[in-house]
Amino acid sequence: MAEYDRNTENVEFDPTDIPSQLENPQDNCQYNEFCNCHSSSDLSPDYKKFRQLVFLRKLSAASAAAVMAVLLLSNILFYPVTAFAEWIGLPVHIDAVSMSASGSKEVFLLIDCVISILSFAVSIFLYVLVSKIPMQRAFPLHSQRKNHTVAFILAPFILCGVWVCGSILTTVAITFLSQFDVILLTPVTTLPDTTVGHILFAVRMVLIPAVCEELLFRGVILQSLRAYGDKFALIFSSFLFAVLHGNLAQAPSAFIFGLLTGMFVIWSGNILCGVLCHLLSNSAALMLTYLAASPIDFPSLSPSSTFSIVLIMVSFITSLIWLHFSSSFRLSKNRSCLKKGERRWAAYFNPMMLLFYVFFLFFFSSAVHFAF
Repeated sequence: MAEYDRNTENVEFDPTDIPSQLENPQDNCQYNEFCNCHSSSDLSPDYKKFRQLVFLRKLSAASAAAVMAVLLLSNILFYPVTAFAEWIGLPVHIDAVSMSASGSKEVFLLIDCVISILSFAVSIFLYVLVSKIPMQRAFPLHSQRKNHTVAFILAPFILCGVWVCGSILTTVAITFLSQFDVILLTPVTTLPDTTVGHILFAVRMVLIPAVCEELLFRGVILQSLRAYGDKFALIFSSFLFAVLHGNLAQAPSAFIFGLLTGMFVIWSGNILCGVLCHLLSNSAALMLTYLAASPIDFPSLSPSSTFSIVLIMVSFITSLIWLHFSSSFRLSKNRSCLKKGERRWAAYFNPMMLLFYVFFLFFFSSAVHFAF
């Protein structure tokens, strides 16, 4: 096993002790050359540290650029994709003078699905191109970890309850701040009217975020940063995941959700565990949305409240079971030459991240309204 030095926070490198080590180490050598402090090259320790510092800044900048690209492309691609939809004969029209679009809700839901997939696909592709992380490492699908099957069974139910608790706390925070004339704006959801619309709405709100967001945040970003310590990689990727949601009301619960989902992906050794957690949580959110919109008046607890209570109870029970199986689970330590402060400074305070903060400060400011 690797020996951990508490003073330097570095780990003596042992290839057999890396949870994400590939079966074919040759596929991994180029990536590990930058991340691993004790590589086989004859470089001086100072130069190895310098290269790892530069590479961490590169990964951080690529992560920030990928998140910004998702939001920018979501807006930029609207008119090209809508124009293409009109060209192939779908019932939608763009007015070239006013630059406005008109059409059915179903077509716009389909366009939104296409734009979302393209935005994430481009961002993920560019990140992989910059980081040079091998596909098997970026999207782990096989694990030799003990109890990884248990993670697949328990994690989705635990995360559903966490999401419900986060939604309740978000509602409480919004209500509390409104007493001081601070209004946190949240996205308004309009339910479709047709069967096709309901299907497309479910795909857009449940399936696409579950797959695309997991491939980006718990896939390429989290996995590429694990050489600098699992805890560091989890916090950084969850921070970006929270910011992507674009409003202060949902950011805290999204951060916690990202931390736990990333932890279960590491525990299971499989990115599909994260997709499943995200898929079930989004499904629960969609179910609550439909139940809350139900026109039926109930004398006691509403269906949405009953459903939330059941999810929290199931999550609590599965959490107790998980505590029994997770006793042997450990996050891997930092395998680079960089200390904690050096990693934080390189990741959070490089030029691209500073631009990222300015970008999302402007983005967040539109979601806060001061009534006084």
